[in-house]
Amino acid sequence: MRVSVEHRARLILAAEETLAQDLARGVLPRPKPSVWMILLPPLFVFFALAMDRHKKASRMFKEGFLFTKRLALERVVRELGGEAVGPLAFPDPPAGVGTPEAWARIRAAQAEEVTLLQGHYRRLLLASASTFAGLVQGAYATPGEYLAFCNALRRAEMAVNAAIVAEVHSSAEAREAARAMETRLEHLRLEQVQRIFSGR
Repeated sequence: MRVSVEHRARLILAAEETLAQDLARGVLPRPKPSVWMILLPPLFVFFALAMDRHKKASRMFKEGFLFTKRLALERVVRELGGEAVGPLAFPDPPAGVGTPEAWARIRAAQAEEVTLLQGHYRRLLLASASTFAGLVQGAYATPGEYLAFCNALRRAEMAVNAAIVAEVHSSAEAREAARAMETRLEHLRLEQVQRIFSGR
């Protein structure tokens, strides 16, 4: 069965969204209900507000994680459709956060990640399969080859995190959060490699 590039792109994006969801679940502490909420129902209001803040934070986290992924995937889909995409351009950074020089260094690190992702997504989109696992198996001959890409992506993502921590969020909490995210992400990707190639 022939699967369109658009359908393959949706499979890739869905896999990245699942990874982002799992990552958010692993690094963002979820509010826990207390027995006191049963005895004092007004406390449940505070729990509900905390849950709402957690959901919003999770959405923002996932969108931030997917930013470079979406950008890279959109560019490759357009290229494969015969469209000239031009040089990589980023939206303006948030007002009042960092300096233009700091953002130039952050964007340079993000550009490296996007370039790496474009090569990866191109390989996946040129593979012929109806599942994400099938696309990966079609694009990478062995688990080791796919793991090598995952390790290269990990280094690129760590470079982006390092630039952000150095230039915008230099607190100890930010450094610890970046380390926790990187550790969890490495674990999730290793699980993904094992899951995709276990049936071979």
